[in-house]
Formats: sequence, C-alpha cells, structure tokens
Amino acid sequence: MSWSPEISSSESSFFETLSAMFTSTFNQTATSELTLTAPLDALADAPTDKLDALGLETGVALLHDHVNYVKLNPIVTDCHVVTADSDEGRKLNVPKVLAEFAGTPGASSAASAASPTDGESYGANLNGWIHYSVTDSLPHPFGLPGTTVLKYVIALRNEPDGLESLVAAAGGVMIHGGIKVVRAAEGRDGWDGFRERGEKKLWLQEWAEVRCWIGTGWYVSKTMRDSHDEAHERFREWWEKEMRSRLGN
Repeated sequence: MSWSPEISSSESSFFETLSAMFTSTFNQTATSELTLTAPLDALADAPTDKLDALGLETGVALLHDHVNYVKLNPIVTDCHVVTADSDEGRKLNVPKVLAEFAGTPGASSAASAASPTDGESYGANLNGWIHYSVTDSLPHPFGLPGTTVLKYVIALRNEPDGLESLVAAAGGVMIHGGIKVVRAAEGRDGWDGFRERGEKKLWLQEWAEVRCWIGTGWYVSKTMRDSHDEAHERFREWWEKEMRSRLGN
C-alpha cells in the first residue's frame, strides 16, 4: 500500500492567486488489500461472495466506530466527541469547509455545499457530521528527537461504504477526505476506481485533499503518508480479528 500525492492548481482572482502563492494544495490517495493471514475455518467451504459480503459488512462497521478507527493512527493519543457549538467544535465549521472544497473528486457532500450565513454556521446543516477533538504526538521534522503535541478538531460522517472526513488543524491545515471498503477486481490509487473484470477482492481505499502553508506541505504530506500506511495495516489486523470473532474462530 502506498500514498500517491498529486499537486493541483486552477485559475483564480488576483487575491486568490496571491494567497495561493503561500498555500500548498495536494491530493493523496491510498489503496490496500484486506486479506486474512490464515483461512477462516467456519467458511472454509463457503463461496467467495459470502466471505466477501461478511468482509464488507465488517469493514464498514469498523469504519463507523469512529473513535477506535481514529486511534488506529499511530500518532493519535486521544480522540473524543465534542459538540459542534462548543468552543472546540466551533474551530471546524462544516458547511464553510465543505464550500471551500466544493468540486473535490470523490467527495459526496462538497459538490452541493453552499456558503452558509453566520446563523447557520454551527450545529445546523450538519447532516450526520459528528465533531471530535483529536490530539497528536507529532515527530519533529528532519529526524530530530522528541515530539510535538498538536490538538485539533475533525468531523466525520458515515456513508454506506465508509465515512467522509474533515480536518481543521493549526497553521491553516484543512483536509477533506474519506475512506471506504470496496469489493473490486483491482485496487489502485487515483479517482478512477477499479477495473470491472478479473478476480474480485476487498480493498480499503482512502483519499484526501489537503491545503496548508506551502512551507509545511512536505512535512504534512510525509506525516500523513507514514502514519496512514501504519493505520491501514492496523485496520487490516482489526478487521481480521473481528471477522474471526464473528465466526467464532
């Protein structure tokens, strides 16, 4: 599994162009296969479709377990729910952030988002979004010893095959992304999905559009890539453990 960054750009007004000079915008995608380290005894003779259906159901259920899913990230030390209109929750205005990312490939809600009035900003138009306070223990850049504690707010919303996510962190870092479990013939990075022919397998597919200060873009990209690679493997282990538990293996 690997993360694949793609730098994007578009025409804009003079002031937007000036602001963009100091902003790094990039996409990262990741696809990893959900596999079992050993066969499930209870389904040794079961058809592949039945096993895949159970795998899909299990994977989506785990993604909908927001707190435990977020804590799979090795740099996360805490994650708990906050209300949208609390002091912390107000740091992430869901409608406005979605409007910022309107048109993002792969996004289900951003395309239809409209810029809200101040009265609509908090606790309204959330459409299933739940706010969380997250604390990271970040490695210092350039391999220096020690870590830095970073506290920020995210919002997650369940989708039928996974979840959609928003992040608002210090230094102007904003992320709109999502992760899902799919059954397809081939897993590969990018927005174009999977081939329709061939042996179908289960895949964990993640995407993110990131905006941050240009001076920290390389660090944000590297930190996401390294931590999410490990998070994918932890998810696969969690998924396998849950599969075996459901079947009494």
